[in-house]
Amino acid sequence: MSKPAFFLAVLLFSAALIASVSAHGPTVPPTEPPTVGSGDFRTIGFWKHQFAVATSNNNGKAQISASDLQGLLDELDANWTTFSGTTLGEGYDLLWLKKASMEERARQQCFATLLNWANGAVAFGELVDTDYDGFPDTTFSDAMADALTGSDYENNKNICDSINNMNP
Repeated sequence: MSKPAFFLAVLLFSAALIASVSAHGPTVPPTEPPTVGSGDFRTIGFWKHQFAVATSNNNGKAQISASDLQGLLDELDANWTTFSGTTLGEGYDLLWLKKASMEERARQQCFATLLNWANGAVAFGELVDTDYDGFPDTTFSDAMADALTGSDYENNKNICDSINNMNP
């Protein structure tokens, strides 16, 4: 497509979009721009390593400092009651459980997912993939409400694991 044709197509699309918004009203409040996360999701293994280094249980190199991890925990404390008051040591213990039950595995994955949120990977109203198909299907806030309150622990674990593995 030539540059003039491309710009004409963009202009026509923009005009149609403006007409649609004018006819139906804006989809977001005009005073609040939509919030979008970085999309930089990390797996539970990444978070295990960060907490192991921060608590001196591993001599490796951390990508996130202990003080920054504490800041993420403070963000969880301010916004999610599920992991309220979690310390670096408790975070390490949670992530490194051995012979964990399915309920404990779900808590591990949900903890990692909320760390991703606190680290800026996703916003509350952003769509995430909850069923491993590569297509975002549920808002982050709805997915976490399901994962943190559901009684099907394997499903809860899978919702969070799918979100944690969303990187392209």
